[in-house]
Amino acid sequence: MTRTLASLPLALLLLLAPAGAAELTGGPLVGATDEATSRLWARTDGPAEVVFRVRPAADPGARWEEVARRTRDDADNTAVALIEGLAPGTEYAYEVLVDGRPAPGGPWSFRTLPAPGTGRVTLAFGSCVNMARQPEQPIFDAVAAAGPSAFVFLGDNSYYDREDVKDPVRMWARVREQRENPGLRRLIGSTPVLAQWDDHDYGPNDSDRTYALKGVARDIFVAYFPNPSAGEGGEGIYTRASLGPVDLFLLDNRWFRDPNRQPNSPDKTLLGARQREWLLEGLAASTAPIKVVATANQFLARYHAFESWQLARDEREAILDGIRDRGVKGVLFVSGDRHLAEVVRWPADRVGYELWDVTSSPLANTSFQRGGDVSNPDRVFIYGAGNNFGWIEVDADARTVRLELRDEKGETLWAASPEGLFQPAGQAPAPATPGRRAF
Repeated sequence: MTRTLASLPLALLLLLAPAGAAELTGGPLVGATDEATSRLWARTDGPAEVVFRVRPAADPGARWEEVARRTRDDADNTAVALIEGLAPGTEYAYEVLVDGRPAPGGPWSFRTLPAPGTGRVTLAFGSCVNMARQPEQPIFDAVAAAGPSAFVFLGDNSYYDREDVKDPVRMWARVREQRENPGLRRLIGSTPVLAQWDDHDYGPNDSDRTYALKGVARDIFVAYFPNPSAGEGGEGIYTRASLGPVDLFLLDNRWFRDPNRQPNSPDKTLLGARQREWLLEGLAASTAPIKVVATANQFLARYHAFESWQLARDEREAILDGIRDRGVKGVLFVSGDRHLAEVVRWPADRVGYELWDVTSSPLANTSFQRGGDVSNPDRVFIYGAGNNFGWIEVDADARTVRLELRDEKGETLWAASPEGLFQPAGQAPAPATPGRRAF
């Protein structure tokens, strides 16, 4: 870790703080975290010097290691500090100083991930957070209580309205409002967060590559979500993260997307050629036992032609051909968007093992209660009676994978251990538990 300031007693820091100093109004947030690094994020109500102070939680007498950053108007007064030199699977305490004063609510803590390919991790995930419809958002307390190794936003992480998408000032304000939600702040202060976007936090409903303010949307996303990276060459926001025995691929299904109304053809794309090749090359190079591909829209849905890869069926087949032809094992899809929770499974004849797509939506929004009215032979489970989040547990030592969907209180709706993903030799997969509630 980088040491930039000498540690000072709290009383002296308060004495030295200038009158009218800025205050912490967003976060702090633990961003992309792996076995050796973590990105810490904060937002202030005006330009300020922000100091992130970190030390091992098990050693309260250890000296704080400090990284200073300055929040800036052009990034909505946000700042990110890369904390390096951390140890795998270790809990760290941290606090945030704003213009020399400790921010209230600290200290906070976070835990690094296991070394690549090792250990046990739990990932929580979900989509669709609408402050206007559900300002309280109690589900984030349920996620925090579950204690995941990381939380993954699958898009529609906030909702622009019809006027917002015409005005950059309103776009920044909408995302800022969501980040200040108390329940969300309790979660993100100690749980590493990763994210992708979908249409409502990118632009208008069903938006695509033609959206005029997509550059503004990207600036906002990059300022508010400290992912490991954001696309390539200043375009898109796709990225990859190493999380112990899991490699997570977060796709961008908007920046390069052809309009939905364009007929399906071999050339129609949701990802663009460069991102699609990036995905397939990354999957082939990954040595992680499990590769989780976050697609925002449902990837395996064959029964509806809206906001799913059914709109670009040839591209989906090309991706699956690439997985099969490269011999990539352990691929699992997760998605959101639909305002319902659903599990879709394809048989093993497509790539050599069963394919799963676990959809979690909404986290805090209205639910699509009639989704089950549409017949779908690939469906394993569906739930449209309320908010929910997904859960993945991967244990490299036991060689097991468990998938779950949980309700707003954290109670299990559905669970399964998929066959052929990461099962011990000679051991049958655990049977799926019946859904507690459905349509």
